[in-house]
Amino acid sequence: LPKTTTQRSKTGARLPHSTATSTMAAYRKKASADRDALFGGLGDDSGGGKSKSKKKSSGAASRDELFGNAAGGSSNKPKTKKTTSGPPDPTPDNDPMARLRAMKARGAGKGSRPVLSGEAREAKLKEAQDYRTKANKAMQNSFFQKPDPVAASTLYKRAADCYQHCGDMPKEERLFRLESARCNEQIQAWPSVAIDYSRAADLLQQQMEDGSLRHDQTVADPAQERSQYYQRVAYAWTEQGDKAKAAKAQIQAALALQETSSGKQNAKLSKQALTVMEEAIETHVPDVLNPYARYRQTGTSAFLNPDNPSETLNNPTPETKALALQHLITSSYAHEPLQDIVYLMVQPHLREYPTALYAAGAASVILERGGMATISLSRAYVTETILLLALGDAVAAQQQFLNRHVQHDAYLQARECKLAEDLFRAILNRDPDQLEEA
Repeated sequence: LPKTTTQRSKTGARLPHSTATSTMAAYRKKASADRDALFGGLGDDSGGGKSKSKKKSSGAASRDELFGNAAGGSSNKPKTKKTTSGPPDPTPDNDPMARLRAMKARGAGKGSRPVLSGEAREAKLKEAQDYRTKANKAMQNSFFQKPDPVAASTLYKRAADCYQHCGDMPKEERLFRLESARCNEQIQAWPSVAIDYSRAADLLQQQMEDGSLRHDQTVADPAQERSQYYQRVAYAWTEQGDKAKAAKAQIQAALALQETSSGKQNAKLSKQALTVMEEAIETHVPDVLNPYARYRQTGTSAFLNPDNPSETLNNPTPETKALALQHLITSSYAHEPLQDIVYLMVQPHLREYPTALYAAGAASVILERGGMATISLSRAYVTETILLLALGDAVAAQQQFLNRHVQHDAYLQARECKLAEDLFRAILNRDPDQLEEA
């Protein structure tokens, strides 16, 4: 392009400023004419320039000629004057967001699932029936055929997926998830077994909440059934070698026993639920490592040697302690299921403080093994102090505070440390005003 600052003639002589300006104007005019010749345009107005409105009209006309106008037609159609000043009001028929808002207004938003209807639903149900027929055929045992659990598990899973897409058939989906899980157990596909049983437990929870179990004759005791599903999940992850997921499933199995048929918590804690909970706690942290193992109310530690009567929780053998360290769960967030048990046990309708302290001690051990001073560890320590005071043992609260808690330097600077000390000193001094202030 010619430059405006140093314009020169063909002979190399420098041109005056006025000559350079006229040269640039001529260049722009020629470029405009070339563009109009290539892409089309309107006639020049006042020296070859075009107004913005004419440019927009020309561009719109060219676009409509190539691709059709905005209404989907071609530029040859006569133009009609719009009767509305803006776009039409959004409706579920022409706006996806309006459809989503309508679904939420009907209760199909958060916490519910879309439901297929009409021909799409009939097609999914027929597809599920076809998968079921093929899966049953694959599991037949005859003179010419042996059961094929590999193919059957896949077909059962696809049938369950079809019912899942329907959105309102949790019973049918749950039954086919269970069939898929049983087939996967035969071929020892343990991750798939865990996934299927976990999904079945979630579907049973959904049935408990929406009340559809009243018409379901396949489940006698929903809480017991759901707990068994999670126990199968724990077994599958144990066989797979994933101790963290197995321990978490054990906690879920214990918590499931506390639910009623409507999905709410029972007012009383059954002996079976307490036993399963404390076994799940030891799955996370063996009793020989738990400072509050003596507060366990059911069963005995699985790590103590029954043939050695001199071995106790306070005096384990080196072999037992080494074995316990190998089974300690140290994965991220492994303490959270244990804290869920603590929160459940301290509810006003339960008040099982010994088991809560047993679980809190296990959570503290996991956090201590992390090697980092976090606010979670500080809160775990103050939880131990509060639970010991709730059990009426202020002396033990003071000893644990001095012998364990303050041995971590970071805890000395935490506000939870001051709270714990103020609490047990107020109890020891029998000072209600100090306790109220704390």
